[in-house]
Amino acid sequence: MSFSYNPDRYPATDSNGRPFLDPRWDGNRYDVRGFNDSHGNAGLAFVPTDPANPAAFPGPDDAIWPVEFQDPAVFTGKGHISNFDYDPEFREGDFFDLKDVHHGAGAVDAYQPSASLIRQLQVYKYWMAFADLDGYRVDTVEHMDLGAARLLGSAMKEFAARIGKDNFYLIAEITGGRDNAFETRGITGLDAALGIDDIPDKLEFLVKGYRNPAQYFDLFRNSELVGPARTPGSGTKS
Repeated sequence: MSFSYNPDRYPATDSNGRPFLDPRWDGNRYDVRGFNDSHGNAGLAFVPTDPANPAAFPGPDDAIWPVEFQDPAVFTGKGHISNFDYDPEFREGDFFDLKDVHHGAGAVDAYQPSASLIRQLQVYKYWMAFADLDGYRVDTVEHMDLGAARLLGSAMKEFAARIGKDNFYLIAEITGGRDNAFETRGITGLDAALGIDDIPDKLEFLVKGYRNPAQYFDLFRNSELVGPARTPGSGTKS
């Protein structure tokens, strides 16, 4: 895949006459014009900076840091998500203006993480230890491969245990219904799920006096709604 910028593929221009790069996901990789500088202009080469040439270094507010994340292979480069219900678009596409990081590939039990995912885990471990954190909120788990989410959970729990944190907590945002959230949490080992269905709406308007309290509290009959806890992959033979 070439990362050279092809202006003919992006005919739209902004108010200043510059090509406007905001392609939607279509399953293909797109050429990348460059990293943004501190003014939002994509004028920096889409390659890692060269430590042997300090003069070529962008400023601390340019591109992306640390330098390990300047590798073009870090990003999926497949455009933004338009259909949030279509798989693999919602896993591979950019989340609005947040650029998607390539996590790896494979089935959950045989997942092969990418170098960029391993580096992300190192960043999270650093901040856990440096800031003495007791947990993370893991946004948009539905946009991750299940194998990547499981690796995140196991890596954080193992590192936390090594530094004396036996109850490190991972709260995941999982959309797609309560059954999906229950199954995802069981497969990945994440501790809790939030943002499910219309629970935030019911909580907000309960506090404001616009909802019957029963509409909110009746949501927490989990055992009746999703069944007993089970081991992922297990089933009943007929």
